[in-house]
Amino acid sequence: MIRGVKRIFILMMISLAFCPAVDVYAQGVLSGSEVTPDAPPSHVLDDAELFREQPAQLADIQNLLRALESDHGYPVYLSIYYNVFDGDLQSRADRLHEAWIGEAGRGMVIVFQLDPVVSGSNPAVAYYKGSELDAGTDEGADGYTVAGAPSGIIPGQDVEAILARVFKAAEEKREDPKAFLRAITLGLDREVRQYLAIEPPKWSDANNLQLMAIFLSVIGGLVLAGFLLWRLMSRADARSGKTHYFPEVRVGRRLGAPFGGGWISEKTFVPASSRK
Repeated sequence: MIRGVKRIFILMMISLAFCPAVDVYAQGVLSGSEVTPDAPPSHVLDDAELFREQPAQLADIQNLLRALESDHGYPVYLSIYYNVFDGDLQSRADRLHEAWIGEAGRGMVIVFQLDPVVSGSNPAVAYYKGSELDAGTDEGADGYTVAGAPSGIIPGQDVEAILARVFKAAEEKREDPKAFLRAITLGLDREVRQYLAIEPPKWSDANNLQLMAIFLSVIGGLVLAGFLLWRLMSRADARSGKTHYFPEVRVGRRLGAPFGGGWISEKTFVPASSRK
């Protein structure tokens, strides 16, 4: 009996050794972090269940983020994890930004981690990394246009300035994750609304018209001064090129040289030594 059990066990081990291995991680079955979730309609992915006992606070954050997109077409997503195992926070933020926002570039993804053991920037933010030179002025398909950027895109240098102000204001609440995330949400809502509310300058604005009038006046004065200077130089050049002819004058005989006029006379002086 014991020998039969051993034989069965040996056969099972041999069969398992020669069976092809199944790449479970490649199929995204074992680790849920390997599968990128869809963009949450509420704009908040609370994977760590941070707001499980405070649904009202979660609802306030969701309402702010939804209103920001509906009013200005600029989506901001908040993704909360207890720990990010597959890479660092910035890699996760970049991956979610690519999946949720993509080539549109309009929007921001914030990844926050509750576990303080793992080092790295917390929170990590992914956003449009372009500059003012990359942004155009054409109106997007959804009708949103802001200063220097189509379709509500905020250039990276402006996003960095916004985040610096928001994180500095919320730094005192970092010990409380809920209060910290709420402060970040309120600050982003305020800063992004102020930025997107700035209309692009138009040539018909009063200040632009005044600057244009001054510029045209200066240009007109320079043109007039140049024209007058050209007239003076042309007149002087024309005068220098003229040929002057002196009139012919007939002189009487008395005034003709070498005669002084009158009769011709000659006087000879004899030296004293020759006198007798």
